[in-house]
Amino acid sequence: MKRYLFILFVLCNLAVFAKSFTYYGTFIRGTDGQMYYAYARSFLLDFDLNFKNEFHELTPYPEKIHGTLSRVEETKTGHLKNKYPIGYGVATIPFFLIAHIATKLINIFLENGIEENGYTVIYDTVCSFGHLIYSLLGLYFCYKFLKKFFREKIVVLALLSVWFGTALLYYASIFNMMAHACGFFCISFLFYLSYCSKDDFFAKQIDFYMISFLCGLCVIIRPTNIIFLTYPFYLILKNILTIRQTRRLPVAVLVTGGLLFLSVISLQFLAWKAIYGSFFKYTYENEGFNFLKPQFTATLFSIKHGFLTCHPIAFLSLAGLLYGVVKRAGQGEPYIFMALLVLHGYILSSWWCPSFGDSFGARNFIEPSIITAFGLCLFYTYVCKHVKINIALSMSAAALNLVLLYKYMFG
Repeated sequence: MKRYLFILFVLCNLAVFAKSFTYYGTFIRGTDGQMYYAYARSFLLDFDLNFKNEFHELTPYPEKIHGTLSRVEETKTGHLKNKYPIGYGVATIPFFLIAHIATKLINIFLENGIEENGYTVIYDTVCSFGHLIYSLLGLYFCYKFLKKFFREKIVVLALLSVWFGTALLYYASIFNMMAHACGFFCISFLFYLSYCSKDDFFAKQIDFYMISFLCGLCVIIRPTNIIFLTYPFYLILKNILTIRQTRRLPVAVLVTGGLLFLSVISLQFLAWKAIYGSFFKYTYENEGFNFLKPQFTATLFSIKHGFLTCHPIAFLSLAGLLYGVVKRAGQGEPYIFMALLVLHGYILSSWWCPSFGDSFGARNFIEPSIITAFGLCLFYTYVCKHVKINIALSMSAAALNLVLLYKYMFG
């Protein structure tokens, strides 16, 4: 039964993926998507980070880049500005290479070849499909992680509720040329791998190095993701304090892991140096945070992308997390996850535009979807134990979300 449900789920997302392509005609669209993608294309084909040909000649919707291209200013290095982080482009590289190799192989047999410019339908679909794979892997690691705490049926219901009841479906299968679903994959993989290693992070050095790499990748995908490194750092510190009582710390492994983390985030510093001429640059020049006046009401309850307003399933998740904290249910995770979700909400509420512009739903709550799912599992396990009621609640929230998604896509 579980296998058939998984196959049906994958087929459903492939159908949504295909429908979105036939409707929009391309996955590389919008301001964010085009500027995220430009990193991979420029680095792999032009061997630089000068986006003039991407933005002026190649990208399908140049008018969407910062409104108009005339507003994309040159820096002192002669490059065009790109305020977005480099991490999404780094994650796109494997699939871009697959598309590029496939294009070259096709051109061997075609008399009138396909342009190897990074913007044909092959690059477009392969790279976007790659990010759908990332999203599905993120859901898989969520599943593996949550099974450490809850019964399988509850985990499956929670994950389906989060996938179809939040903005995750849209940014995983329809518009994944934005960084949110990619960040969801990294955080889910990071949490799962960290928890599996909690008894001895240094027993398998390759796992510790992978955790270090994922920590760095999370940060360069979206810098605000740095707060979610708290969970693996907490588990690592706890493990170190235990190890010290019985044996010497593997200092060489710790140093190597730290250097790997710094190497990954240094990619962002190098990109800033190439584009702006400085290793450190705040690229969101006229945008920023006001931490003294967070707009919690707008972030949670606004009809313009409020987390709770747009995705009622989040009410159940928060109720579950609150129960876990008050009743001390589970292990230490409810406390950490509630604190992380509150801190994340505070940071988002402090941004100058709490709605985060044009989007479907509360897209900035996608990255910590593993926490949303954890809260739902707590709700289904402790708050409401009636299976039929839980299924009805989840289906109702998912149905409302899908209606809003349909309206958003088709007007």
